[in-house]
Amino acid sequence: MNYRFQDNYLEGASLGNLLLAALTDIHGGSFDKAIGSISDVLNIHGQVLPATLDQSELCARLTDGSTVVSEVNVRSPEKVAPIDHVFLDNPNVTAYPGAIEAIENADIILISPGGFFTSIIATLLVPGIKEAIGRSSGAVVYISNVATQYGQSDGFTLPQTLEILSQYLGHDVVDYVIANNAIPATLPFQHGETLLLPTHEMEAAERPILVQGRAFSDMSAFDVEWKKMPMIKHNGDMVRSMLYRIIEKEMEGDMSMRTKTEYARSHRSPAGRRPSARLLLARAQSVPTTLPQPTTMTPRTARVPATPRGKPLMDLWKVAVGMAVIATAVAFGKRLGQSQR
Repeated sequence: MNYRFQDNYLEGASLGNLLLAALTDIHGGSFDKAIGSISDVLNIHGQVLPATLDQSELCARLTDGSTVVSEVNVRSPEKVAPIDHVFLDNPNVTAYPGAIEAIENADIILISPGGFFTSIIATLLVPGIKEAIGRSSGAVVYISNVATQYGQSDGFTLPQTLEILSQYLGHDVVDYVIANNAIPATLPFQHGETLLLPTHEMEAAERPILVQGRAFSDMSAFDVEWKKMPMIKHNGDMVRSMLYRIIEKEMEGDMSMRTKTEYARSHRSPAGRRPSARLLLARAQSVPTTLPQPTTMTPRTARVPATPRGKPLMDLWKVAVGMAVIATAVAFGKRLGQSQR
């Protein structure tokens, strides 16, 4: 933690970026080894796997036809127009084999909260990632952000974010959507952000299956004014409770839910599929049979650090963060049980 850089090109970078950059330098420029080391430093359970080791920049085509390059500019609220679509400046990047294998063999795949374009969609731009998700027989769960993000998803509704996600991931791939349906007492919004709340149409739709509830941590005026927290953060215990509901339904073999998820899986890939996710999850001996009630407030939210163009710290650091959630899903059921002890 005492490592110091010799130049100032990382000025303003987040702590996550600084730590990863330091470890990359310590390992002689090996991004792969740096990711392995960061798991030890942060005591991360499971594996953190990058989507790719190739250099690339995240770019966005705006609605006025102009293009911005680098994650920090893509998420900047100073853009001259909204985002039309995002892409990588190097279309020939290759997916990390370990990430592909982990996704294909996952019992459950979580698409975690985070920067909508700069983290979630960016991960899916790496060739092979969305295809691996489509091939997996694990249930695909999209954990929606609680609110829109200034500079990225301004004015979006929850159905719109799901539709845009489907444009990059593929339609009929997401099996479940976890969404917050409560309104906080204190709203920290400063730039017109809005809550991403479920709609009646989503509740009535057969797919994806909507799992909703209160999913955020309360924020005090102190948090907003003095801690400068401009966002509503997910509460880890509450989200975990909603995930348990999904796991229980998968394990119980609820007919209505099984019909919907099996239909989705059979349509994602015409090839033969592995055993149902509920059977694989049943191997986790420590998964409780009753739904736990959220008690301790433990906010957890994905962070998307900024990166400079042309440096070893590639934009796809955020992909590694996303893959920490997606690719470690193989042991997810077991870890859920351990977290209760």
